[in-house]
Amino acid sequence: MKQKFTLIALAFVASSAFAANSPWRVEAEDGQEKILFENGTTIVDEQEFTTENMTLKLGKDIKKAAGWDVKATNSSEFLAPFTQTVQIQNSDTGEMEDKERIVYISGGNNPKDDLLNKGGGFNGSGEKGKLPQSGTYYIITPKLDGSMSVGVILNGDKEFFIVDATDAVQTPVLNDDGEETGNYTMNVINADAVFTHDMFKVYNIDGVEQPYQDAEGEDCIFDGGKGGVKVQNKLTGTVEFDVQANHTYYVFCTGSKLGCFGFILTPTGSSVEETYAVNINSEHGQVILDKSSYKEGEKVYADVIADTGYEMAGISIINDTTGEEITPVTEENGEEEKHYFVMPASSVTITVTYEKLYKVTLTDTQNGSVTVISVNMESNPYSKKDKRICMMVTPQDGYEIQEVAIKSADNQSVEVRAETGVDHGQEFNYFFIMPENDVTITATFQVIDGINVVTTDTLNGKWFNLQGVEVKNTVKGVYIQNGKKVILK
Repeated sequence: MKQKFTLIALAFVASSAFAANSPWRVEAEDGQEKILFENGTTIVDEQEFTTENMTLKLGKDIKKAAGWDVKATNSSEFLAPFTQTVQIQNSDTGEMEDKERIVYISGGNNPKDDLLNKGGGFNGSGEKGKLPQSGTYYIITPKLDGSMSVGVILNGDKEFFIVDATDAVQTPVLNDDGEETGNYTMNVINADAVFTHDMFKVYNIDGVEQPYQDAEGEDCIFDGGKGGVKVQNKLTGTVEFDVQANHTYYVFCTGSKLGCFGFILTPTGSSVEETYAVNINSEHGQVILDKSSYKEGEKVYADVIADTGYEMAGISIINDTTGEEITPVTEENGEEEKHYFVMPASSVTITVTYEKLYKVTLTDTQNGSVTVISVNMESNPYSKKDKRICMMVTPQDGYEIQEVAIKSADNQSVEVRAETGVDHGQEFNYFFIMPENDVTITATFQVIDGINVVTTDTLNGKWFNLQGVEVKNTVKGVYIQNGKKVILK
């Protein structure tokens, strides 16, 4: 198993944090995928960070209301793969300036196993040999074989572990009588490693590699005793190790809140599939995709949302390499239909065209009602030109339709036709053809000839309904009084 520990001794200078839009960023370059953290953001328990080919999950039960610490510190050329540009306030001018920094996170508690043994998954001294269940630890799962590089801030005299925890295999340790001791052994990646100067590199101020030894010439890096490794003094650096696809790896340090400033996956061979961009031309609307690039053969689903006052008229999908049009496929899911196309080995361009719609406005009416059938007046009161707009105009009892008028936005009269029929399953008695302009509908009603209008102040004598039955308690409506029809208002 390949292992490369590159630890660079750095002095820590904490920098002011400033808010960003996301707690993490994903970058891809030269076949690598990176997970780096955003300065000034909030990161919480068990938060997951996902790229196309790896997933990072943080430890749980950190018990810090403010979440994990997120800080920026000075970088160096040896940490270049993890370096990012962040906004830092100039202490002299107060202005925000772009600076090259590494951004690291750390939890609030040391890792602990399921028995809450002090010091972490390995009980501080490492005797228990169990995975951490709470505190500060990192779980990384690649989807491809390759090399993983993790940036760490490693405290002195604390045992550091990388564990292949696939299938959570923990083998009990037996005593001489074959009885379980309560301790375990696991697949610790660095259990059989020989930690030499070649695996740990330290640089002086001029960038020259130096032996990592103390003043007496003794090694400052040594076997931790339980399969891990310890360093004599606090270091910042990178750790590289081989990974297998879909294996799960735990990274932690017993008795320490291990700081981390990112993960970089370098897949081996040609297993990283190329992706192709989807370009969009969509004036007057949005095309919603779940990502911006796809692998060859992937299904691409697109939702089109037109701007208010517009309706989708057409869509084309063009292979940018061949210029050929791609035909969407209809997928039925119960009563729902979805449309997708299959991504070619080329970028594509989606172009959506839209048709202008015109607004229908209905004025307040009295003594009757107007129901516009052909347009949803509540959620989308728009129609395209030349469409027939059907209405049901209904007077109240004792009234009749006086006029139905349609005016366009430029104050031109629109022809209204009185004709009965059925539209969208509803009866109508008027319609008009939508012009190339917004319109306003106005309906007026008048009292039917031969009917008087009275109020409750004029009540006298007996009242009868239209069937000739005497009414003792009247309400608003049409009645007969003294041999005449009247409307009580």
